Amino acid sequence: MVVDPEGRVELANPAARQVLGVEADVDAVWSPPESLRQPLAVAMRDQRPFLTETFDQAVFFRLGGEEHAFLPQVRPIRDPYGGTLGAAVVLTDVTRFRLLDEIKTNLVATVSHELKTPLTSLRLAVHLLLEETVGPLEPKQIELLIDARDNAERLLRTIEHLLALARLEQGRESLQITAVPPGDLLRRAADEAGPRAEAKHLKLMFEEAPDLPPVAADPVRLGAVLNNLIDNAIAFTEPGGTVTLSTTADGDGFVR
Repeated sequence: MVVDPEGRVELANPAARQVLGVEADVDAVWSPPESLRQPLAVAMRDQRPFLTETFDQAVFFRLGGEEHAFLPQVRPIRDPYGGTLGAAVVLTDVTRFRLLDEIKTNLVATVSHELKTPLTSLRLAVHLLLEETVGPLEPKQIELLIDARDNAERLLRTIEHLLALARLEQGRESLQITAVPPGDLLRRAADEAGPRAEAKHLKLMFEEAPDLPPVAADPVRLGAVLNNLIDNAIAFTEPGGTVTLSTTADGDGFVR
């Protein structure tokens, strides 16, 4: 639909008439719903478009007795001299995609949770065997069990990350942003990865530039990201090689 600067509807297609109950009427001022009032005012006043991309920005209207989710966009319309002629309001029906996204998130959470329980039991069994609680082991058996233990730990971390992602997408867990020294983040990640690197006969090096500013981050979530990156580096580096973690200033207060 197209609205003029006075709020009158100049053009409304059949979908807009059905969803918003509007008609093109030069004599009547349209009263937009609360969810569109501010974006429309900003587009008219500042000629700044209002664009949405994620499902948490959706607005909801009832259509055919059912609630539908729409992603709104409000774009200013200008004349050749830069004046405001009005604004175009576009609603994209994302009801089906939003439902599929919720199903995907729930599926990831359910499958991850179901995988975690048996994997935890397997991990415990491997640890007990390595401690020789049930009897002594041959060197080759120890080598195989260490490999099984490392892979079980890696799988468990991956499942934890999937569960955390599902919680974030469901809005049940928020990021805890704080000021963290970048060296602390890498040092912690290096300490956790040390045994895995040693088991593969890799050298894990840490290089920290002096006088770096703290970074705004969730140390737990960013730690998980760093662990993933280091795991990949360990997996794809030949035995006897080196994995280097480093921090450097990247200008304008950023850290690489």
